[in-house]
This record gives sequence, structure tokens and C-alpha cells, in this order.
Amino acid sequence: MRVVVRLTGLSADTLRAWERRYAAIAPGRTVGNARRYTEAQVRRLELLREAVSRGHAIGDVVELDDAAIAQLVREPAGAPAVADPLEAVRESYLHAVERHDARGADQVLARAAATLPAATLVLRVAAPVLREVGRRWHERTLSIPQEHLATHQLRALVSSLLRVTSVSPGAPRILLAAPEAHRHDFGLLLAALLAAQRGVEPVVLGADVPVSTLATAARDARADLVVLSCLRSLSSAELRSLAPQLRKLARRTALWVGVPEGHELTVLRPPVRILTTLEAFDTALVGHFASRLPG
Repeated sequence: MRVVVRLTGLSADTLRAWERRYAAIAPGRTVGNARRYTEAQVRRLELLREAVSRGHAIGDVVELDDAAIAQLVREPAGAPAVADPLEAVRESYLHAVERHDARGADQVLARAAATLPAATLVLRVAAPVLREVGRRWHERTLSIPQEHLATHQLRALVSSLLRVTSVSPGAPRILLAAPEAHRHDFGLLLAALLAAQRGVEPVVLGADVPVSTLATAARDARADLVVLSCLRSLSSAELRSLAPQLRKLARRTALWVGVPEGHELTVLRPPVRILTTLEAFDTALVGHFASRLPG
């Protein structure tokens, strides 16, 4: 790493962040677990550094191949920033769903899964597509069969990736669930895949789990924290019932609650931790387990 720092002008902290958070490169390892970079990887880091120095976001340019990044940095300074390179993937998928082209839609997802890191697939493809499907269904521009097609395919993809993603023995463990009367659990699967990619073992209990059972379940599973997903709105009566249960649970185990922006549970304060995006969950996860995750 010291050599690569000198060659690229990037700090060691930036290198680690680009590797872990953005999967910019994947250096090999020596027997002693030291990083070993190839010449091609060093060249890619130099291209990424140059693109970022020109104002492009690392999260955007990291999805491009080396030739595309090289073309980008050859553009005159002040040229417009690169468009989201994954927008075409999302639009192609949604267009296939609109045509009820199940095979074509599945092929779009398969190509994305084969070329993108799982974290990018979750944050930049699956989650945005799911939100857009929900929006179009709510506006009645997408039918119930079309919504079911997209949800079924995305769930199948994330579930299959989760099954083949392994973590190290002794890795930190988290428990994921949706509370009683909350039946949407797809967000739990997305969070679980993010966790597994970060080296944290997810234990997914699914939807409609009584909050009163979670402290014991976390203890029995040897989980470091409980992650709850509450997507639908709460009535005043539900809020009065659920909020005290969550405060009580948070006194017994670390508790994170994922909700949409503006949700009724955002009134909760520490020790309950409220997260409103998967990106926030991902950042919190890395920060919480930083000292226990592989380097």
C-alpha cells in the first residue's frame, strides 16, 4: 500500500474507502494478508483520482470501465459531470416490465448482477427500481401484474445473491425483522445483502415478528444488534403502542430502525437509532463494526 500511495497520490485512508465502500479495485493478498496491487489496478486508481479531481463523484465513475474513465478525464475541464451510468440499466428493466417481458427483464438483472458489486446492485439498481415501481403503481401507471413481476424478480435475485454470499467464521451478527403487523420484508433482504457484503452475518427473521420476542432472539442468536424495518405509516394508536416497545427493546440490545423519510417513528431518540435510507444503513454498519471487519 505504501508504494501505491506514492504512485497514485491517494492517501491510505482513501484507498481503503474506495476498496471497501465502492469496490473500486480488489487487490490480492499475501500470506501475511498485505495488499498486493497489479499494474492495471494502479492505473485504474490513477484514472479514478483524476476523474474525482475534475469534480466527478467517485460513486458515479467507479461504475465505468477504464476506457470510459480515460475518455472522461480527456474532456476539457469544466465539462458537465457524467450522468448516472446505471440509469440505463434501471430504465431498460422497467421498460421490459411494462411490456410484460419477463425474460428480457430477467436478462437485464442477470447482466447487472454479473458485472456490478452486490452493494452497488442493491443501492443503485434494486432499491431505486423498487421505489420507482411503487411510485408508478401508486400512480396507476403500472398494473398489479407488472408490480408483482418486478417484485418477484428482484426478490429472487437478492435472495439468490444472499444465499451464495459467505462471511468469515466469528463475524459480527445482526438480527433483521419487521415488527408485528408489518408485512413488507424486501427492505430486510436488501439490508441483509449489504451486511453480508460488508462481512457482517445477517439473520433474517422476516416480517410480522412481535417486538417482545426480539431481545431473547438476539441473545439466542448472539446478535450484536437488531435491525427493524417499518415501512408503512402508523396510526396514532399504533405509534403509542409501538414506540414504548422499541424504547424498551433498545434498553436491552442495540436497536436500529429503518423507516422512510417523515415516518412517524422518526420522533424516537437514542438509544433507538433511526435510519431513513439504505445508504445510511450501509454507512452506519461500516462505522459500527469498523474494528471487527476485514481490512
